[in-house]
Amino acid sequence: MEDMTKEPVSTQQLLDRVFRDPKTKYHLDLFTRQEQNRLQMFERQGRVRIRCMVRGRDFVAKPEEVVRQLVLIHLHYTLGYDIEQLAVEVQVQMGSGVHEKAADVVVYRDPQKLIPYIIVEVKKPGRKDGREQLHSYMNATGAPLGMWTNGKDVAYEFRREPNLFGDLPRLPRADETEDDVREPIRKHMLKPVEDIEGIGDLVELVKRLQEEVLANAGVNVFEEVFKLFFAKLWDEESASDNPASPGSICRFRVTAQPPEEQMKRFQQLLDEAIANHPGIFPKGTRWELSPEAMLVVASVLEPIRLSDTDMELMDHAFEYLLAPESKGDKGQYFTPRQVVKMAVKMLNPRHNERTLDPACGPCGFLIHTLLHVRDTHFRAEFPRNWDTQLQNYGKVHLYAVDFDPRVERVARFMMWVAGDGSANVFRMNSLDEREWKRDPRFLREVAAGGFDVIMTNPPFAGTIRQPQILTRYDLAYKERLVRRRTQETVEVQHDRKRQNTMTRDVLFLERCLRWLAPGGRLAIVLPQGNFNNVGAEYIRREIMRRARILAVVGLHVNTFKPHTGTKTSVLFLQKWSEDEAPAWEDWYQATYDHEAEAEAYRLQVAMRDKLAARKKPIPTELSDLEPPGDPPAPPWDYPIFFATSQRSGRDNSGQYAYLKDENGQVVMEIKTVLAHDVQGAWVEIGRERKKLDCDLNEVAEAFIAWGKEHDLELLS
Repeated sequence: MEDMTKEPVSTQQLLDRVFRDPKTKYHLDLFTRQEQNRLQMFERQGRVRIRCMVRGRDFVAKPEEVVRQLVLIHLHYTLGYDIEQLAVEVQVQMGSGVHEKAADVVVYRDPQKLIPYIIVEVKKPGRKDGREQLHSYMNATGAPLGMWTNGKDVAYEFRREPNLFGDLPRLPRADETEDDVREPIRKHMLKPVEDIEGIGDLVELVKRLQEEVLANAGVNVFEEVFKLFFAKLWDEESASDNPASPGSICRFRVTAQPPEEQMKRFQQLLDEAIANHPGIFPKGTRWELSPEAMLVVASVLEPIRLSDTDMELMDHAFEYLLAPESKGDKGQYFTPRQVVKMAVKMLNPRHNERTLDPACGPCGFLIHTLLHVRDTHFRAEFPRNWDTQLQNYGKVHLYAVDFDPRVERVARFMMWVAGDGSANVFRMNSLDEREWKRDPRFLREVAAGGFDVIMTNPPFAGTIRQPQILTRYDLAYKERLVRRRTQETVEVQHDRKRQNTMTRDVLFLERCLRWLAPGGRLAIVLPQGNFNNVGAEYIRREIMRRARILAVVGLHVNTFKPHTGTKTSVLFLQKWSEDEAPAWEDWYQATYDHEAEAEAYRLQVAMRDKLAARKKPIPTELSDLEPPGDPPAPPWDYPIFFATSQRSGRDNSGQYAYLKDENGQVVMEIKTVLAHDVQGAWVEIGRERKKLDCDLNEVAEAFIAWGKEHDLELLS
């Protein structure tokens, strides 16, 4: 029988016995003294026991059990959750089985214990493990909130989406929502996708969204991801840069509101983005995602600052979304960025020059022109407001054209992300002058020509058959020799005959040369056949007539894989100035005149010899024949830069090929990018990236050295 005359033992004394190490006891300082004194602890048969307020019975007071009871007291007495909402040792269903360890504490939204709200993982003082276990419980039950504690250390978390968790400062009280304790996402808190733990790559992010949500949502993946990026970017643009301002709170975020109410906010963002950036989505565009699916994808995107995401990562994401099979039938392929950067570096566009891409795709050439001019001019000349100056430059000097409506929308978006305002992207067929009249601004600003720089990768596949288009192009006509024989002699004249079909790349070449200003520069990707096929000689002669050949860079056969294995080269030209052009026009005409004379001489000699063999009289016209002499020489000679790429950055299957060291390890390099700091100012950040096994930057550097040696003005 117990001795009832013993002095009552205090809770603190009993805690001292449970936590024999005095230091360990103080690991309970997460809980207030008042909460500790609410513990129902007592001694029975020489052992300290503790009563569970939820299960209504007592247990041996082990350290972990004491911490669990303190958590229950905190949830009930401090945060106000009803006892009926609390459960202990809850079995968690994992697929078809049950997790071997039950959840320590579960708080339900309802007294019927149907909807888990908070999962608590309890460890004895000193233990640090268990966070991954908590995450698995939250994923399995769908509980949005979690708590991990060992009595001293504590972590509060919320679940953005499976396997993606964020921190909370505390748990909400029973009369609060998650929004009351979640710090609202402000603009300065957003990070580039590369800095978000668990993501790091925009393409992988898009694939995850597609596989986990979008593929089963019955929606067009391209359109919905495009809308998400569009609305997200507008939220960043419209939010205040002042962290203290209420306007800095982002609206593209998941809150505790019902899904239907949150959907209204996302729709408002989309409507505002469309109103402020027309031409990308039509007015009245709606989300196709359900409210529940929308919250899942929004929770992934909410911490990302798209406007600071590396443009190459954005490129890769849209290259993935705009699947090759939707473009390959038109001969369109994304230009690898190593080719784009080489062309921009070699042509060196300047801040006061107008630049055009008449087959722009997602605007790779213009985006890198923007970045080139930013780094070579605006950041040095306007250190405080270079971004504003850059946007003004883009609105006045950069122009893009594409006939594909989806690609044109992507081009507008990409130019907006890059910072130019996306004002000069036209959906138009650059080859068909009949279409141009429907847009007076296009006629005035693009069709009138006068561009200083044109860079493009035109579509190769398909042919043009419409006479209404072909008659507008010199290259649709081939020079031919017309022979007329009389009794006395043979006459030969050269004539022009229109072809019934022409490949689009050849017509794009002429269109670019026409739209260039005298002295303007061109980089164009062309099939290799245009450079060496016998039947394409007239094309090469037309090029020489109109422009100086600056360089020819042969691209590796893997460059455009996996989309196509067509062998291509990049042709670099500079249109003759008004003073130079007449001499080359005269040479062009003289060349064809000489061919006619040479053919006439050949036929006349044959006719004379035939008459002589038959012992017939030889007419005077055939008796004194003189050979036509050598073909006319070009007005002047000039050097041409030739290079052939040996390393494309792609392997035979079209996957990226990275440079490796002597040990077979991938070589890493530091890439400097610009991003916003917490004050909204631009700062340089070094990011470690795998180094592509590509030599095109070396080609560009070699061209620059060669050009300076030959005093090329474009490099000054």
